[in-house]
Amino acid sequence: TTTTTTGTLTTTPRTRLWGGVLGEKKKNTRSEEGSSGSSASSASCAEEAPCIFVRKCAARRVKVALGSSFQKELSIEAVPETDSVAIPVVVGGGDDPRGVFDDDDVLGRGSFRFRRRRRGRRLGEQINDDDDAAARGGPKKACWEAWSRLGPDALLVPESFSPDLRVDDDDDDSKNKKKNNKAWKAIAEAAGVRRLFRDGEIRADATRSPRRTLLYPEGGDTWVVVKEGGLSLAFDAARTMFSFGNTTERLRHATFPCAGETVVDLYAGIGYFSLALLKAGAAHVHAFEWSEVAAEALRRNVEKNGFTGKATVYFDDNRVAPRTVGQIAHRVSLGLTPTSRQGWPVACDVLRPTGGVLHVHENFKIVARRDAYAAAFDRWGQAVATDIQAIFNERRTPSEWTVTCLNVSRVKSYAPHVFHLVADLRCLPSSPERHDGPAPAPTGRTPPPHDILAREEGAPS
Repeated sequence: TTTTTTGTLTTTPRTRLWGGVLGEKKKNTRSEEGSSGSSASSASCAEEAPCIFVRKCAARRVKVALGSSFQKELSIEAVPETDSVAIPVVVGGGDDPRGVFDDDDVLGRGSFRFRRRRRGRRLGEQINDDDDAAARGGPKKACWEAWSRLGPDALLVPESFSPDLRVDDDDDDSKNKKKNNKAWKAIAEAAGVRRLFRDGEIRADATRSPRRTLLYPEGGDTWVVVKEGGLSLAFDAARTMFSFGNTTERLRHATFPCAGETVVDLYAGIGYFSLALLKAGAAHVHAFEWSEVAAEALRRNVEKNGFTGKATVYFDDNRVAPRTVGQIAHRVSLGLTPTSRQGWPVACDVLRPTGGVLHVHENFKIVARRDAYAAAFDRWGQAVATDIQAIFNERRTPSEWTVTCLNVSRVKSYAPHVFHLVADLRCLPSSPERHDGPAPAPTGRTPPPHDILAREEGAPS
């Protein structure tokens, strides 16, 4: 068979790729070694589907970036004799993720033959098939969408769920408590976890602490570890919030070209974005966090991930940052929702005299048709850039500053018509500033929110 070279891929004329071709898929070794019946079964499970070709090192973050466009029923397949993989996408889906990452990991689109993924038993099926767990009040399959894992050995039980324990009113509280513990133990064993937490809404306090309690084992350790993107994030699950919805943004931060930079993270938490930027090559991160338990988790995570000496954790209000660190930041992270506007003047004060980049988070409300979302997101990014430019020109005189919105990243849907967005802003002075003293004291000025309502004809109300 003749071969053709497409970009950096050496291929055989089997699979199409934008005017080129990609390699013929390797045969299933296990099928060849097995019986002819097994081989026929394996072949019948394979099907051709549209895909995106990426380098192996970028497979995970591109898969996450694709979101619902990833065809999860099919397996990601390695392309023979290349350092790339094929990721299946839904027909008509799969926005080209090359605009998301600052590298050449995404090689193109095409089609490929994929195996169907062998689906293991769902969590609900595991427990419903366990006689002991079911007898002690295991939930029905219909309510399992609300249950989720927290790391490899912990399970979040929805606040609304309560097992049917048939508590005897004649028993004292201690006996009923023992029955309750047996029920939770049976569910934990059936799910293959060591701990159960009852989940709840986030408290409306300054540190956004969770309403989460440990159900099983009674009096057990509440610290858990979640691994994602090559990083380990440890935290106290009963006292610290963790959002899986931000995974895509954390992976995006790990791709930023920040080698050798000094970063200031004004809302560090347990290290959601600080650790990702350190992984991307940042020289040092100054991380501010005013929740004591989150700051302790961040210290542990810096050490656990091998960044000792590369991060300084400040258990303090971030408004002290200008006096504490001065104008040293090449890059500032403002990772707070529903808005980080109170931190904007602080971010302007700690940026270097030669300028740098701000990553600004905010929840954005929009009323528009779905096809108008992208334009509305861009308008939000430009409005944020305009407001921050005004803050620079008020506080960082005599230089005239220019703030440009480089990109708007959509992190997740927060509520109907409300989206968590991140604006990447480049901030540059007309000429390098001369820094002769401490940064100006915070004025308390908070920019007004830009609640852009882009109502279009036929838009939902």
